[in-house]
Amino acid sequence: MPVLAADATRDDYASTLPEASERIAAGIRYLRAKGVGKIAIVSHSYGATMVNAYLARPDALAIDAWVAIGMFGTFDARPREPVLDIIADHDANEVRAGARRRAHDPPADACSRQLTVDGTDHFFENRLPRLSSAIAAFLERVFDGKC
Repeated sequence: MPVLAADATRDDYASTLPEASERIAAGIRYLRAKGVGKIAIVSHSYGATMVNAYLARPDALAIDAWVAIGMFGTFDARPREPVLDIIADHDANEVRAGARRRAHDPPADACSRQLTVDGTDHFFENRLPRLSSAIAAFLERVFDGKC
């Protein structure tokens, strides 16, 4: 994803959304050309915002699943793919507020859900095994066609 100077703010990153979308689309095209049949995107923080903006585009290439971790804001469009929406119980106030709003507009499938990981903050450093196992279980259900 595009990276700005270390002192860049979240607002500064808004200008990178078009470039981020092009990079995401290029990655999906590359994987499809290599014969990858099932594609998921796992994204964190502003990376989740970038994926959110991309997936809301009418020309977005289809993926099979999306894991949004610590995403700010709401869904730009109702997701078409199963989504695991993960937040930390000690996450930033803006992330928790966005998660409350997103809870009212989940994708309509049997796999999508919102998950709060207890005892951690936005970076999940002390709960990485819990985070990893939740992501793996979600992707296994999606890729096994249980949605």
